[in-house]
Amino acid sequence: MLDATLRIPVPDMVAEPLLKNTLVQTESRAKPKPPKDVKPGIGRRIAESVAKKKLAKHVYYPEAAIAASIERQVRLLLTLNASGGVKDVQIAESSGHAILDQAAIRAAYAMGSLPGLTEHEIILPVTFRLQP
Repeated sequence: MLDATLRIPVPDMVAEPLLKNTLVQTESRAKPKPPKDVKPGIGRRIAESVAKKKLAKHVYYPEAAIAASIERQVRLLLTLNASGGVKDVQIAESSGHAILDQAAIRAAYAMGSLPGLTEHEIILPVTFRLQP
């Protein structure tokens, strides 16, 4: 009886699996680092609360807006420098009245620096409301 088995020569290669696992497996995942914009111990919400209180001390309600009974809210985008000082102020959402927008911007620049904060951006609302 003859052996009719066909033998095909295979080059010496390391056989790779047909499907590769492309996900990187790490034994221990590194914990995310806290954001650099807030010093340890001061949370972002607390920092924004401090900024709102400080801003409120510098807001001046323009006489012309009072005379016209204009009440609106302006949302400011504050860019802080590395020492927590106000580097730039932009209108994130206008009140629709330039006089209120400009008063809010002046108040933001008048705040000076915000202790405990480093370089980042904060959005702060400035509400102009007449008391009854």
